[in-house]
Amino acid sequence: MTTRDPSRAITIELGPTFGLAPSDITRVRNSQTSWLGGLVETGKPIFSIKMPLEIDGVAVSQSAERQASSHAASSMLTFVPTGEPTIEGITPDVHVRGALGMHGHMGMSVDSLSRSVLFTDIDERVLIDLIHSRATVDADSRAALRHDLLIPELYESFDDTMAAQAAALLKENIRRHEREHVQCLLDPDTALWREFELYCRSILVGAEARAWTDTGFLDRLAALYTTPSRFTVELLAMLTEDYTMADPAVQQAVESRVTALRGTESTLWRLMMDHDVDLDRLDKTLRSPVGEQYCDLWLVYVVQQLRAGRSLQEITADGFHRTCSPAAAPHDAVVSDAETRTMYVDLLRERLRGPVIEVVRLKLVEGTFTLERAWHSLNPDVATEGSLIAVRRALFRRRFLTTFGNESGLRRIRAEREAEIERIIRGVSLAESAVFELSLPSSDHIAQCLPAACDTAATALLGENATVEELTAWLNDPQAGFTE
Repeated sequence: MTTRDPSRAITIELGPTFGLAPSDITRVRNSQTSWLGGLVETGKPIFSIKMPLEIDGVAVSQSAERQASSHAASSMLTFVPTGEPTIEGITPDVHVRGALGMHGHMGMSVDSLSRSVLFTDIDERVLIDLIHSRATVDADSRAALRHDLLIPELYESFDDTMAAQAAALLKENIRRHEREHVQCLLDPDTALWREFELYCRSILVGAEARAWTDTGFLDRLAALYTTPSRFTVELLAMLTEDYTMADPAVQQAVESRVTALRGTESTLWRLMMDHDVDLDRLDKTLRSPVGEQYCDLWLVYVVQQLRAGRSLQEITADGFHRTCSPAAAPHDAVVSDAETRTMYVDLLRERLRGPVIEVVRLKLVEGTFTLERAWHSLNPDVATEGSLIAVRRALFRRRFLTTFGNESGLRRIRAEREAEIERIIRGVSLAESAVFELSLPSSDHIAQCLPAACDTAATALLGENATVEELTAWLNDPQAGFTE
């Protein structure tokens, strides 16, 4: 058995999504009880790695991101391994296991970069009692833990029955919200076009060297990468929520809880309510070809037009292009062309072997914690070996795209745009913003950043002496990587 090693600690952030998923998330596709709504093709993953854990402590995190979005401090559970991991399904090679790791920080969210979802189905009150019995927790950490998990404004203001009903309603809406994220970010049949195309192109740029000299391909990749989608995805998810309760006081308490956690997203929602927009029409507006293409850039134009007194029916793509002149306008037609979309889905499934999704689950059974990392294929046509290739490419994409975004300056541009978009949502006029004036790096500069990003990914995945040829083989040959 492995000894307790603090250097391999795992921290898991708690908060409003803890307890997010029921225990049946891996049921067969199209099952009405599956939380993933049929995205997982079968209940059997490509492989799963299970690590036994025990609680090491509780900490309170106040990240810069949470401060910026007016989020409260968040509790963090720290675990340490108590044994060796076990593997079920196809055995992943040593490089895949190394790239996954079984330590580090895990947040509760759908991640559009790494295509991972974190679930837990642990009863919060059982968890709190267990922590108090096994770990030394100071008063501040205990208060933060209870606030994150038990929603004191409910349990202290209402009787247990009403508080439990309100907490259940909150969880159900979190499930709806996160399910919509999965639909917008992960499912090739329903994902926003910007997300879907970025996924395909970011795999191709690593898998095919000829893409490095295709200036049109690189310019398009840069435009997609620097187009934010944060608020569009959040707003679409918020449209799926329903907090209606028989007791208006309890309903208000739940809504207040949600509002307090959202920051700028709540400002955006109030703006829509203040302008009395039709929610079905808003959904169609966000999912229109121009909306799927430009996401938050289109959204801030919609916000400006609403503030100017126009209705959603009066807001058009032509007006957007005349006013904002965003780059890559000719690509709009791609989104509305069903044949082209089908071609991209076929490309993803046949040539790129994907998509795949990692489902991370924290379980508690008879007092023992287990962290399970399972990879599922969303591709109905790929064989098991092809699925392993898809996992490798997804892991490569994590490493490669992060380095590429930093070295090329694209990540900075996207961050600047997100900051400008947030200012506009909070009241700055579009005319006073430079959100459409940020110039993209040249395709030559982007191309120069590709080899270094590829080398960094190769080193991270295969080791210090890895060559590009070895990386290429690992990304294309299922048998590569199994020799120690």
